[in-house]
Amino acid sequence: MDQMRINGSKVSEIVEQYDTPLYVYNENKIREQYRELEDSLCSRYDDVQINYAVKSNFNPKIAEVLLDEGAGLDCASKAELELADSLTRMKSCILRLII
Repeated sequence: MDQMRINGSKVSEIVEQYDTPLYVYNENKIREQYRELEDSLCSRYDDVQINYAVKSNFNPKIAEVLLDEGAGLDCASKAELELADSLTRMKSCILRLII
């Protein structure tokens, strides 16, 4: 019987290494989808800036990947702003605080 795989890795091996419950993200897929969104928007509009809503997923690694791709961070709480600040101290990035 074939084993389920995520990005080439056997799910059973991932579970053995990290235990459960867990979330598995595919960094390459996140980057690919961001680029597709950016290409689509930029082909239709000028001065496009995509901002990642930190509240949608507080995982700093996802935010780091999107920052690396050129996204800004949309922050709606003090905790989100603190996370954004910790990730962007040495980077130029748009931060938006909704009060």
